[in-house]
Amino acid sequence: MENSEMFRELLNEYVRQGGTLIVFAQQHGYEYSVLPIPDGKPLSGYGWAEDQSCRYRSVYIDTYHQILSGQRNITPSVNVDGYFTQYPDNSTILLRRTSNGQPAMLMYQYGNGYVIVTTMYSDWAYGHSQASREEIALVRDLISWAKNPAELPEIKPGETVSVTLSITNNTDTDASKVKLLILAPDRNLITEQTVNTTVPAGGTVTIPVTYATQSTAPLGIWHVDYELLDSSGNIIQPQAETDSGRFVVSSPPENPYKSPDFSFSIQSDAEYYLYGSPATFTVIAWNNTDIDHTLEFRYYLPHLGPPGTRTFDVPANSSTYFEIVVPEVKYQGWLWGTFYDESGRPVGSARKGIWMAWPLDISLQTDKESYAKGESVTITDFIKNNISYQYSVDVKTTVTDPSGTVVFEDTKTVELPASGTTTVTNSFVLPATSVLGRYTVKITTLYNGRILFSRYTRFTLPPVSQIRITPNLPDSFTAGTNTVSFTLENTGLIDVNSGQLQITFKDPDGVVLYEGSHGFSLPVGQSTTIDVPITIPSLKFGKYTLVYSQSDETRQGIPATTTIENSATVIASLDKSSYKVRQTATLTVDITNTGLFDLEGATLSVSVPDTGYTDTRSISLLQGQATELTFAIAIPESLTAGSHDVNVNMTLPSGSTITRRISLTIPQSWLEVRYQGPDTLNAADTVNIEVTNTGGVDTGLIYKVSLFDSRTTVYQESINDTIQAGQS
Repeated sequence: MENSEMFRELLNEYVRQGGTLIVFAQQHGYEYSVLPIPDGKPLSGYGWAEDQSCRYRSVYIDTYHQILSGQRNITPSVNVDGYFTQYPDNSTILLRRTSNGQPAMLMYQYGNGYVIVTTMYSDWAYGHSQASREEIALVRDLISWAKNPAELPEIKPGETVSVTLSITNNTDTDASKVKLLILAPDRNLITEQTVNTTVPAGGTVTIPVTYATQSTAPLGIWHVDYELLDSSGNIIQPQAETDSGRFVVSSPPENPYKSPDFSFSIQSDAEYYLYGSPATFTVIAWNNTDIDHTLEFRYYLPHLGPPGTRTFDVPANSSTYFEIVVPEVKYQGWLWGTFYDESGRPVGSARKGIWMAWPLDISLQTDKESYAKGESVTITDFIKNNISYQYSVDVKTTVTDPSGTVVFEDTKTVELPASGTTTVTNSFVLPATSVLGRYTVKITTLYNGRILFSRYTRFTLPPVSQIRITPNLPDSFTAGTNTVSFTLENTGLIDVNSGQLQITFKDPDGVVLYEGSHGFSLPVGQSTTIDVPITIPSLKFGKYTLVYSQSDETRQGIPATTTIENSATVIASLDKSSYKVRQTATLTVDITNTGLFDLEGATLSVSVPDTGYTDTRSISLLQGQATELTFAIAIPESLTAGSHDVNVNMTLPSGSTITRRISLTIPQSWLEVRYQGPDTLNAADTVNIEVTNTGGVDTGLIYKVSLFDSRTTVYQESINDTIQAGQS
C-alpha cells in the first residue's frame, strides 16, 4: 500500500481535515512512508519482520502526554517490535525502546489532525491474548484521547475535578432531569447522580460537574456520560458515549528513565527464510557519551554459523552499523552477542532470531460465510507440499468465538505427498448458546512439534438484520398520485422490531417530490408490504430517481437507487430528398412513448420558419404506445434555394420539451438545352430547340440561336425570358 498514491492521498486528506490516524507496527519500516508528513521528511524505521520483539519493560516514557495517563511505571511492559530512525521535526516522542533508546511511539500534527504511530503490535497481541494490562490501558487511553484530541482537565487520585458537560436533547420531548454517569477509564460505572434541569427538545445546555476521586482511583481517561429523563423519571434518551465529559486521573512516574552510555540493536532483512537462502543481519550501535569509542562485538550464531568477533568505532553522540551475513539458512536460529569497551568491560548485548520457512502452502475455507445457531460448520484445509519428498505434519484446527473462547479444537496427523496436495476436513455443530459475532478459524501445521505455518479464516453468526427490499413499480406513472409498493422480507437470523424504510423520489431536475420514513417490525422469515403514495404535479422528460434504504436497531442501511425514465422517441422524415417551389412537402412524424409514464395533454408543433408554416396538434400516448402524424407543407414560389429548417417540438404541459430538426432542401435552378430534330435539314424546315429548368427555383434566361452553313450565317435570334422551376 505504500506505493498507492490514492491510499496516500486518502490518508493525507483524512488527517488534514481533522482526523486522527493511529498506526501500529508494520512488517517493514518502509511501509510507514505512506503516512502524512508535514515537512517532507519521511517517516522510516524497522518493522516487525526486521527487528526483535520484546515485551517485559520493553519501552520507557520519554515525554509525558495524557495518552500515557494510565501508566504507573516509567518502563511499562508492552509488545513492541521495531523502532523509528527518521521522523518529522515536529514529532513528540512518547515512548522509546529500552533496548536501544530509539522511538517506539511518536505523534505529530498534520493540518488540523494528528498522526500517532507506534511499533507496538497490540492489535495482534490482544487478539491472541498476549497483551499486557499496561498495554491494554495504553491503547484504551490512546483511543479515548484520539477520538477528540484536546487538553483535558487532569488531577491526581484523591483530588476533585470540575468539568463542564454539554448535554444535547436529540428527542422531540423536553427532558426534566439529567442522570450523570461517572465512568472509570475501563468504562465501569463508578457513581451516578440525577440533576433536576430542563433540556428542551432539540436543545443543548451545559451544566457543571464536580467529582471527588478516591485515593485508589484507577488511572487514565475518565468519562462522564448522561441519560435524559422526563418528569416521571422515564428514560427518553439513553446513555450515549460522548466526549464532552472527559477528564484525566494520573500519577506520572517521578523519576525519569536514564539511558545507558551505549545502546545496541540487531535487525534482519526478513523474519522467515526459505531453506538455503541467505540472511543479512544489521548490527547498530549508539554512543550516547561525549567521547569517541572503539567497541568489540563477540557474537554467536546458534544453528546458523560459526561465532565471531567484530571491532568497530562509534563517534560520540552518534551511531554506526555493520552487517553479518549467513550464506545459507537451514534451521531457525539467532545472532546474539555482547559488546565490550576498550577496557574489556561489557557495555551491552543484543540478539535477533530468524525462522526457516518450511516450503508448504496452506489455504482453508468454510462451507458458508455465516451460520445460525445449531448449524453444522465444515472446515476444509488444502495443504500443498512444495518439495519433492513425502513427510508428515500435525494439522491443528482451532475455532474461537468473539470473546476468544475455544469452541472447537482438533489435531490430525497427515502425510504430505511429494509435490502434492492433501485435504483435511473438520465439522462441528454450533450450540444453541453460541455467542453472536465473528468467529476465527485457525489452522496450524507442526513438524516434529515445531510450528511451520498458520492460517486464519473467519465466519459469522450475524448480529445484524438482513432485510431484502423489492420495490414494485406501477405499470405506468401519471401526473397526479401514484402508488409504489415495497416488499420487505426478513431473510436474516434475528427479528427486526424498530425498522425504518426511508424513501426519496426526485424529478429529473433533482427536485424532491416525496420524502418520508415508514416504520415496521418483521420477524425472521416473514415479509410485509408498504404502499407509498407519490404525487407528481406535472411530468417532465428525463430520469426520475427513487432512492430507498432500510435501517433498524442493528444497522444503518445503504441507499439503493431505481431510475424511472420519462422518454419518447420522435422521428421526423420528409417524403422526398428535395423539392421545387410551388410543390407540397409531406412531413411524417413517428412518436413512441418509450418511458414508464403515460403522456397526456402533450402537443406536437411543426414549424418551417422560412416558409411561414406552423401547425400544432394535441397528442396523448399511454406507456408503450406509438402514433404517426403527417403534415402537408406548401412551398411558396418565393422560397430561395438552399436548406431550410423544419422544427419538430413535443411539449408536455410542464413545458418540458423534446426537439428534433431536419432540413427541407430546394436545389438551385438548372437549365438543360436539347435539340431532338433530324441531322439533315431542308430549306423551309422548322428547327425546335427545348430549354428546361430542372432546378428547384424560377430563373431568368438569355438564349441566342445561330444557324451556319459552310459559308455564312443562315439564321440568328436572341431572346430574354423567364422560366419557372420544372417548366420548359
